Amino acid sequence: MTMRHSALFALPLALAALVAAGAAGSRSGPAAADAATTAAGGATAGTVATLDSALSREEALARFRAGLPPVDALDAGAATNRDALVRGFVRAVAVRDSAALRGMLLSRGEFAWLFYPTSAQGRPPYDLAPQLMWALLHDQTNAGLSETLRRMGDRPLALVGYACDEQPIVEGRNRIWGSCTLRVAAGRDTVAERLTGPIVERDGRYKFVSYTSDMD
Repeated sequence: MTMRHSALFALPLALAALVAAGAAGSRSGPAAADAATTAAGGATAGTVATLDSALSREEALARFRAGLPPVDALDAGAATNRDALVRGFVRAVAVRDSAALRGMLLSRGEFAWLFYPTSAQGRPPYDLAPQLMWALLHDQTNAGLSETLRRMGDRPLALVGYACDEQPIVEGRNRIWGSCTLRVAAGRDTVAERLTGPIVERDGRYKFVSYTSDMD
């Protein structure tokens, strides 16, 4: 895996290392505050790591897909170009439009059927199981977006510009644009921060893989 691959998911991969270490170590005493709760609710990332460790990649993916209808394209929440996606994100943050923010983000089904099968993070040397990877991205999004809305929601915002890596990483039919920094005017101030995770482009449609925040 290249340095660019690992940089795209720096937080999830760092958490995964901690989770794996915790799962292998002592389980005595009360658990620490949950750092990665699955979208389905209840299971910690440590539990997911322990359960998934005995499964093959194919079996883990089949279990993760259980109950999820097959998906062959990004849904209507996807933008038709990267600029529109980023502008839509800033507009939605300004008015705290949670429905729009959810729509611009990979759904569990899209992750299961379109993103994970070719993701480098699901292959050696990382071998993140789909349930664990989804839980880590889910928690990164919750923490990052909560912080962004706390600081920037309910106030006029304007996108001044943004910059991502010049070249995407290609994974099957997915093109992954990472390290995006947004320049946003908020009143008299202009901030330059990473407010989103990578952007996935598939067949000319765009969504965010996760949300994040430089301040979380």
